[in-house]
Amino acid sequence: MAIFALIYVLLPLIIAIDGHIDQARAKRPAWFIAVDSAADLIVFLLFAGFWYRVVIQEFHGLAVCLFLISLVWRLGVTARTLRGLSEEDRVVLRKLGVSRACT
Repeated sequence: MAIFALIYVLLPLIIAIDGHIDQARAKRPAWFIAVDSAADLIVFLLFAGFWYRVVIQEFHGLAVCLFLISLVWRLGVTARTLRGLSEEDRVVLRKLGVSRACT
């Protein structure tokens, strides 16, 4: 795996782990943290599968279904997160030009 791809995987992985730790501190339900972790793991495995084809070959046709399930979960969590933003966060996002996501 190329060094840039390794960095590209490690940085989101570190961010994901930090996010799961924050979720545990925020007393999120265990099932929520488990499903969120599984969704992240699926994406990371499929990304690594670009270089290590054996990973994808083990999933056969299931890889597409797993990716879609992970994508739907992530979109749902994003929508939930955007609804729970404080007014201060909404102002910052509007200044960044992401105002439609905050309504």
